[in-house]
Amino acid sequence: MRRILCTGFLLVGLSACQEESTAPKPNALSKESPSTNRPPDSVVAAQAIAPMPKDIYQRFVWYGNKTKKQLTHSTPQQIHALYTQLIAQQSPLLETMMTQQTAFLDNYYAPKYWQQKCNECIRPSALLLAKQQKMARFGLEYWEIGEGIVLIRPQADYYLKLFGADAPADMQAYLKIRSKQDKVLDQSDAGLIISFAELGQRIHEWEQFLDTYPKSPLAKEAKIQYAMYQNWFLLGLDNTPTYHREAEGEGAQVEPEAEAAWTKYQQRYPNSLTARLIQSTLAIPPQDYDLKQQQLQKRQEQALGIKLNN
Repeated sequence: MRRILCTGFLLVGLSACQEESTAPKPNALSKESPSTNRPPDSVVAAQAIAPMPKDIYQRFVWYGNKTKKQLTHSTPQQIHALYTQLIAQQSPLLETMMTQQTAFLDNYYAPKYWQQKCNECIRPSALLLAKQQKMARFGLEYWEIGEGIVLIRPQADYYLKLFGADAPADMQAYLKIRSKQDKVLDQSDAGLIISFAELGQRIHEWEQFLDTYPKSPLAKEAKIQYAMYQNWFLLGLDNTPTYHREAEGEGAQVEPEAEAAWTKYQQRYPNSLTARLIQSTLAIPPQDYDLKQQQLQKRQEQALGIKLNN
């Protein structure tokens, strides 16, 4: 089975690392005058990173440790560059891990990896738990995305923990949102896993980030996630539509759950971009889905200043 590394945190991270950064090189540390808080050279030497290991799991950890050691004396701009660089370094390792574990990942739901605890619930067997625990020691996890597909990814809070208080405020806010949202799968098999109300909350969290840090180096990635969630919120997914036909030949009707979520969002955040998009989308007849999609994308691109591929 061909595995696609394209969900959640990994999607945004990979798109970020595909762009050439104009920031200073991460290892070109600040040229400011030495601080009295700088540790003695003997301490710095003692903390020097070990040689890169050959094992890809150890190497994943090695890259994280190497980055961590550079944070204390780096500028905010350099820390952003370090983040982009780290994802670029670790992403190929994740792909190799999945290739090496293809046989296991393709049989992740085999009976030997699960045990039935009650009539309607199953739990990982001791064999699967051992594999999960081994991955956790490297800051990794198996991530089930539905349709029998399982990926290997960093734990949802991996980057938040690694960069921690050393990260500039905008990066901390960004990583906190990603850490929270990436712990729960949002969609699978062209259908929402979370409710429309929960999706609205995710949209608001990105809206707050963009309002607070409009010039953040992470703003573009936040806008992509924000716009994708708006699209799902207003137009639905194939298996979670926002409109339905009650009978053949009748006009399309708004799904009650979606309508309730839209009303709640407009009441809570009346001056937000999403509230305006709800209003403009509702102004188009329900049966004109293609027109709704075209107008939504046009308004999003104008408001966010980016090109979307919805």
